[in-house]
Parts: sequence; structure tokens; C-alpha cells
Amino acid sequence: MRVSVKHLKKMVDFPYSPKELGERLTNLGLEVRKIEPFGRLDKVIVGKILTIERHPEADLVSMARVDISGRILSVVCGAPNIREGLMVPVALEGARLPGGMRVERRKVRGIESVGMLCSEEELGLGKDRSGVMILPQESPLGQNLSQALELEDVILDLEITPNRGDCLSVIGISREIAVLTGSRLAVPSSSLKKGEKGSPHIMNIQIQDPCLCPYYTARLIRNVRVGSSPLWLWRYILISGGKPINSVVDITNYVLWEMGQPLHAFDYSILKNREIIVRRAKKKETLVTLNGIKRGLDEDMLVIADSKSPVALAGIMGGESTQVQSQTRDVLLEAAYFDPISIRRTSRRLGLATEASSRFEKGVDPLMVRKALDRASLLIQEIAGGKIEEALWEEGRVPWRRRKISFRPSRARRILGRRIASGEMKRIITGLDFDVEGDRTWKVWIPSFRNDVSREIDLIEEVARVYGYDRIGKELSSLGDGEPREDKEERTREKVRQTLKGLGFFEVMGV
Repeated sequence: MRVSVKHLKKMVDFPYSPKELGERLTNLGLEVRKIEPFGRLDKVIVGKILTIERHPEADLVSMARVDISGRILSVVCGAPNIREGLMVPVALEGARLPGGMRVERRKVRGIESVGMLCSEEELGLGKDRSGVMILPQESPLGQNLSQALELEDVILDLEITPNRGDCLSVIGISREIAVLTGSRLAVPSSSLKKGEKGSPHIMNIQIQDPCLCPYYTARLIRNVRVGSSPLWLWRYILISGGKPINSVVDITNYVLWEMGQPLHAFDYSILKNREIIVRRAKKKETLVTLNGIKRGLDEDMLVIADSKSPVALAGIMGGESTQVQSQTRDVLLEAAYFDPISIRRTSRRLGLATEASSRFEKGVDPLMVRKALDRASLLIQEIAGGKIEEALWEEGRVPWRRRKISFRPSRARRILGRRIASGEMKRIITGLDFDVEGDRTWKVWIPSFRNDVSREIDLIEEVARVYGYDRIGKELSSLGDGEPREDKEERTREKVRQTLKGLGFFEVMGV
């Protein structure tokens, strides 16, 4: 996962340099594979295409007159997506691009070209090389691209293990940093009133396979104006490794990276009979996904369908026919919980891995579904206008119940071979958003986003990684390889339990 140091700093305060931060996250078990600068570009400025003419000697090449604030350049360009009025990055003569290319004045089939219109890939800002990079219309003309768009940043490239899906978000990584520094998370508020249950006359939602989709929610936002994203959102998507598309789609991706919950937006007007049916695909059904590929489906694959046919691969990618475009006026926004095994199986079978599938197959936070839906709905209303329907469409149940496990600080000390104070252990465990009750033996309530924690030894591991394996040292516990001995007090309690059970008493445990 790519994460921006600037994005982390907006969520949590920390004093570390990027290198120090990388080392500390790696020591926590979140391996930082690479630390790389982003967006540092010299002699690349913001330009505006004024006119385009065909090259007289080459059919696939155009001549563009480009305004760079008071000076007009003539640039020969072969990109297929250039249009008059676009704001684009212009590399000036003498610029050296990240790939090593030096931009020079040259003649192309007899026509002099001064400068170069650049793609994302040529600027080291992304992987798209299909055409010139299109900038937001409010980009300041003639300014250095890095400064004008505040692109300069440092990117951490993290390897997130399959059991830590909670760290596939800025919030998740910030939570890990916060337990090191003692800082508070600045999590944005995103609550909307639940409202009445959504009317089936406006949108009828059915879950036909609750094992593969136990919980599905949706909101309807009417009269939106879909356009380009504002500069801050465009920049966030780009720095996170995505490709800006339009304001609504960019918001769903923004919330995915920020909160870890994938979302999908449908053009409400295209859904047949105003229906959403979460079901398995039928034999020989097909779906053209957003990337334009027609995919054959089988009966083990979960789809989102309207009354006629599939409109999305559940938890993986939407369908081309119902995508949100500039003419879309009403948006149906989806947030759901999908079975991780089902998503993983479908993703592998189709050879289609996405940002959404990578999160669903590791297990998303069930309690984040509604929060992410509301956060994205509010952002769409703020950026693209429109009105959020008060009703909430909600089917199924949140697949989570509160769990607790016992934790003995004394046992943790023996396992780790280190006299870590109980107060320090409590600080670590509560800092990771676990709730703690008790004195000698604690009841520890597991948060909804930690599906990898189920035993006392898991909590001991949490203490060890935050306290620091380097501080614990390499010495093994003096108890050897066997199971650690119980406390004398705990052994006495267990004896009493067994005796009372033998006399016909029942043991009652609080939940």
C-alpha cells in the first residue's frame, strides 16, 4: 500500500522524519519496502492548450499552441487526448524528467517543437502513458507544476500482511503511529441521521445470498453535478497511486484510502426497475466491467444486479453500463460487507485484483460500512452538489458481535521474559483501541477491525511489537519451551470453579 507522509500528518501528529517513520512502522510489523520522493519537478509548468492543428506531414501528430502565462509555445504532440482549453503539464526546454529524458528543442517532420506535453508516466506521477496528463481547470497558469499543485511529498510503500487488513487505510496506519507517540487521531466526523427505511418504490434492495453478503447499505443523492474534482481531491487521488476520473468516483476512492471501506457509485437512472439484487451469477451470464473487458461469470461468483442483468462484480469492480459519468444526475451509493473467501476466489478466477478486492479479501471493519457511506455521501453533496435522501436503504445485519478475552499481565511478563509494567501494557492495549476492564486478570474487548486477535497470546504479541522486540532482547523466558505456569491465585480460582460445578452450580460470565 502507498501512503503519503502528508496524509498521515493530517490524521496524527508525529516527530519522525520519513526514514525514522519507515523504521518504526517496520518494527511494528508493517514493513516499509520503499521510501520515495514524489512530485519534485523542475522546469515543468502549468500550460493551457489554445489551438490544435494537424501536422501537414504526419497524420497521427498535432501542432498545439500552448499558453504558459504570457508566452506562447508551439509544441508538436502525438497524444490522442489533447483538446483546446485543457490545462496540461509542459516540460520546458532543458527540463530533465524522472525517467532521465532531457527535453530539447527539436524538429518533427520539419516543424519545430519547443517543450513537451507530458503524460503521468513521463512525470513519474503515475502509470498512465496513454495520453497527456489532464490537470484540474483551476490549476494556476504558468506556475511550476510541483508548487502550483502542492505535489511534493514522500511516499511510503508498505507490505501489509494478510492478517492486518485494518492497516489498508490512512486511519489504520495512523492508529499504529498514535500508539507510539501518544497522539490523538484526528478522524473526520461523518455521521448522518439514519432516517426512515428506504422505500422499495424508490429503490428495492434484496440480498439473495446472505452468506456471501450479510450486510448491504445504500444512499441516494439526487441532482448532483458530476465534473472534475477540486484540486485537493485530485492531488490526494494522484499521490495515493490512483487516476482521477470525476468528482463522484474520486470521492469513493478517497474514502477507500482514508477509511479502508470500498464503495461503489451507480447511475441510478440506468438501474432497471429501480432494483438492486445481491445474488450469485447465473450460468453463462456476462458483464462488461469498468475497464471495458467482457467477463464470463459462473454460479460461484457474487454479483450486484438490477432486475435484468449484473451491473457490478460484488466487491471487485463495477459494470460499464451503470458507471457515473458527466451526464449522471442521481447517484446510488453502495457500501457493503462481502465474504472475504468469496471475493478472493472470484478475483483469482477472473485474474482481476483491485483496490476494493484487496481490502474485502483481507476482511474490512464491519462497523466502518455505515460510517464510510455517510462520509462519502456528505462529500458528494459538498463537492458535486445535490441532496442526500433522508432515507437509508439497509438490508441484512452487521456481521459482528463484541468479543472479549482474558489477559494476565503476569503471564505476558513471563512469556516475554521482561518486567513490563502493567500500566505500560494497558497504555499499549488501549492505545490500539481495545477496551480493558479488571485488575489482576483483565477483560479485554476486541475492536471490530481486529479480526486477527482471538487469544491471550495475540494480545501478548501486540504488547511485544509496540513495546519493541529490540527492547525485549533475544533471551527466552526462563520457563523454557513448555506452557507457562499459571498464577497461584488463578490456579486456586480454577479449583473453586471446578468444585462448584461438581456440586451443581452454574458459572455465569458477563458479556
